[in-house]
Amino acid sequence: MEKILIYKYRNLRDLLLAFPVAQALRNGYPDAEITWATHARYESILECNTAIDSIQLLRKSRFLKFRSYTKKKYDLVLNLDGDFLSSLAIRRYQYNRSFTVYNAASIATLFSSKVVPDSSSTHVTDRYVDVARAAGGRMHAAEFPIQPLYEDINSIRSKLNGMGIIHNFVLLNPEAEYENDSWEMYRYLKLMQLLADRGIVCILVGKNTPYLEYFYNSLIDNKLLNVYSLAGKINLKQLVALVSLSNACIGMDGLLVHLAASMKVPAISIYSSTNPEVCCPYGQISRCLFDKRGVEFIPVEAIIDALDVIFTRIC
Repeated sequence: MEKILIYKYRNLRDLLLAFPVAQALRNGYPDAEITWATHARYESILECNTAIDSIQLLRKSRFLKFRSYTKKKYDLVLNLDGDFLSSLAIRRYQYNRSFTVYNAASIATLFSSKVVPDSSSTHVTDRYVDVARAAGGRMHAAEFPIQPLYEDINSIRSKLNGMGIIHNFVLLNPEAEYENDSWEMYRYLKLMQLLADRGIVCILVGKNTPYLEYFYNSLIDNKLLNVYSLAGKINLKQLVALVSLSNACIGMDGLLVHLAASMKVPAISIYSSTNPEVCCPYGQISRCLFDKRGVEFIPVEAIIDALDVIFTRIC
């Protein structure tokens, strides 16, 4: 039985975009023991990955060196970070073969074979899958092996029932990773009002930050009572469950919209700083609202038009 290690330590969003790598390896090595090595903070979302057998949690020690966390020998290691630190970490493993991403640091290529992506692989997920294919994985089009856990579905349904929410709700994370990607507050207020006019409930998600708290209080002050907040009140596994039950998700280039796309939930995303062809919610570029001049040039009505199409199909 082959023993395979997927190493992906950095960035929660990119970790999710790499999920199809595990499925490709499972397709190519049905009986393999597949382990995913990552930061301890990402353990919960990896518990929803149905293609892996175990999770190896990594913690840094002093001087940016990784502890010797394993002596197990692997037949195959995939370094999906390809940076300096991941190269130091990979060096500590025993393995027969190792592959890394096309844009890996020079030091990474000393320990792993760099995989040049296929010419048709524009999206970052497809480039990750190319690494898996080079290692013997099989996958025609990217499939995300993600499924909410039964107990989390029940927990979220209980929370929704407690708020009186039965159906027709969307999720929104108004925070942006980069300040110049932030929409002004009045645009969100207008969006919420148009949602209320259509009988659509909106639930805020994200970290419990002062901005989100101020945002939610502003909505209450404006008497937009169709808005609820679960920001900071659910963990990553529960977020997976919540997304799976929602009708659509709205947000900037962040975890929420990519999580929605991974489970084939409609994702309406707002882009300006990043190229949507490279990193839009996978398979949903038609719902990606992009204006290179800035997000302020993307009208609220564009989101409403996309939601009208979604809810027309649901009804």
